[in-house]
Amino acid sequence: MNIIANLFILMSMFASFAAGPSEVLFLIQSEESKYYHQIGPNLREDLIKESFILPPEYRINVHMINTLFSNNNTNNNYNPGEWAILNVIHQLVMQQKYHQLINDNTRWIAFCAHNTHIKLNKLMTELSKENHKQIQYFGYTLHDQEPTIVHHFAFFENPDWFPYPMLQAGVIFSKALFERIANILPYHYQHRRLCNSNSNQQHSTHSEFSIDAAHELARFIYDNVQIIEETAAKHTLTKVLKNDNLSLPVNTKQASAAASSDTSKIVENVVEKRYLMKMRKIIMKKAAYICPKAKWNGSLDNNKCAMHAQPSYTMQCIPIKREEVYFAVKTCSKYYNDRLLVIQNTWAQYAKHIKYFSDVADVKVPTIDTGVPNADTGHCTKTLAILQLALKDIEQINRQKQQYWPANQPNIIRWLFLTDDDTLLSVSGVCQILGCFNSSHQIYLGERYGYRLHALDGFNYITGGGGIAFSLPTLRLIINHCKCPSPSAPDDMILGSCLHSLQLRTVHSMRFHQARPHDYAPELLQLEAPISFHKFWQLDPLEVYQKWFLTADQNMLTEEIAFKLDKAATTFSLKSRSILSETKTLTLNHMKVPVVAAATLHHNNKRHIDL
Repeated sequence: MNIIANLFILMSMFASFAAGPSEVLFLIQSEESKYYHQIGPNLREDLIKESFILPPEYRINVHMINTLFSNNNTNNNYNPGEWAILNVIHQLVMQQKYHQLINDNTRWIAFCAHNTHIKLNKLMTELSKENHKQIQYFGYTLHDQEPTIVHHFAFFENPDWFPYPMLQAGVIFSKALFERIANILPYHYQHRRLCNSNSNQQHSTHSEFSIDAAHELARFIYDNVQIIEETAAKHTLTKVLKNDNLSLPVNTKQASAAASSDTSKIVENVVEKRYLMKMRKIIMKKAAYICPKAKWNGSLDNNKCAMHAQPSYTMQCIPIKREEVYFAVKTCSKYYNDRLLVIQNTWAQYAKHIKYFSDVADVKVPTIDTGVPNADTGHCTKTLAILQLALKDIEQINRQKQQYWPANQPNIIRWLFLTDDDTLLSVSGVCQILGCFNSSHQIYLGERYGYRLHALDGFNYITGGGGIAFSLPTLRLIINHCKCPSPSAPDDMILGSCLHSLQLRTVHSMRFHQARPHDYAPELLQLEAPISFHKFWQLDPLEVYQKWFLTADQNMLTEEIAFKLDKAATTFSLKSRSILSETKTLTLNHMKVPVVAAATLHHNNKRHIDL
């Protein structure tokens, strides 16, 4: 028996070699900004280098997603849906690139983020144990703690059961599932267009918004990809046929050819009424070798992880100074005594420049009147007025500073950060991430959402609740070119649409959040330090600020004080030895105590440092 078993294994190996090496297609998603594009290629190069030492039965094919569509888009070679996996698959099919990437030897398709870490040899070994012919996908599974607006309150009664992938750690599709999705998507989007164009239909069941690509991917597969349990199907057909005094052919694959016309009708009827058969939906599987971060479950050396997420480079940039950021808070008179009190007692204390823009001026807050009545929704006209007033104020402040520092202008304002009056944030975090970007460039930064990414008129926008960072060149671009169709139009979407038409891309960071902390999976919040959250309902905003942001803001201030003291000490130490050795007299309880001049100067300077 052992000889026969060994012969079977050898025959299987020879068969696999004859069919060609098993290939894995890696698709690497990089953010749209050129700052992120420098990182994605590093992962691609690392994978190619590691592939040189793979066994001959393994092969890889690696592509950057942002380069796949670079020659087919008229909008500056830019596809706004590069970050959404469903849209990527759809575009591969529509632009006839699917079969250029996937061949007969392709077994698996792996989607990775720019910050995914991969141990290639281990991953290939683990994949060799999986069945690529089975319709399946796997990665590290995330779960909602409660129904969340971010996921359209999906599975409201029990959202925790539904798994969706942590895309930063990577997600892997079998070729069988990938092909099924590719076949379904064109019909899905065609049906969506028909539904949206049907004037008799009051509402569409499909959302035009792309918020969380991971959850939307898992939900699409769950809703649209199903497989028939073969044994259950055969049992069901046999039962139906027996009731009609008919027989089921032995070979079910040839049933339609062997059966009579009456039998065919029965089979078609069964297939149409899926509830008669046992249909199995596809949900994501958790892979033990795909982890949310390098050190997981207390392991100091996590060798079991073939793939894991790692923080992006924005965690490593040198922060800008607080003086370089102007915070503009959008508010209205009815929130002066609740929302604004929260802001003023939390992060506003750490902002160097902060102004409150409202529909009513109030010197007690104080607020600035925008001259625009408050609208219940949208606030587009009001937001554009805020941006105009803020830019005017910034330019005036900068002119005053330039009178004192005409040479190098070290403390001029370079950024505007726009927030709602129920946005909680870390001033330290804002300064830290802005240190990654050149303020002289056109930067439009925050949490990205997408609208109609499957269509030609689709675009991305930075959602306003988590805060939006504008460099001054971007701010001037908006004021000169963007208009509101109505006062109540959605301000963040109008800005995104306008900037998209001007071919300015969003810069996305997962550190900004449109919703509350418990609307996100804990693993995502642990991967990179959050910068902002939005909404005060069903939580204590003071507790949220203290938990997530207070320590970082306090440390920022402490480091700033220490830096100024060190700088002052360095300046005094450069004094000549004659001054440093000069003895002065300090009166202390009528006792004359000799001290050096440097100590006196340091003491005086320490007391008068301007924070």
